[in-house]
Amino acid sequence: MNAQEYLDLARKEERERRNNPNQYDLYSYTYVWLKSRRPDLAKELTDQFEEIELQVNAAREVENVLQLEQLYDNRWEDLHDDDIPGL
Repeated sequence: MNAQEYLDLARKEERERRNNPNQYDLYSYTYVWLKSRRPDLAKELTDQFEEIELQVNAAREVENVLQLEQLYDNRWEDLHDDDIPGL
């Protein structure tokens, strides 16, 4: 799985996770099961993630900056909407 595929699928999973309060426990259970019963596969997945980790982190940072810019722009518009005419 490449970085872009992971990010696309992860966004979908994150939305589903927000709607399910037990999702963290499910992910934790899945990881514990995989690591204890298929350590070879867990290692392979960890190694594959480490290959794309820098790309994933960079993409997340860009997303965060874009979200902050959007929040700033929205707040700037709100401030202008609050301007009192004649002042």
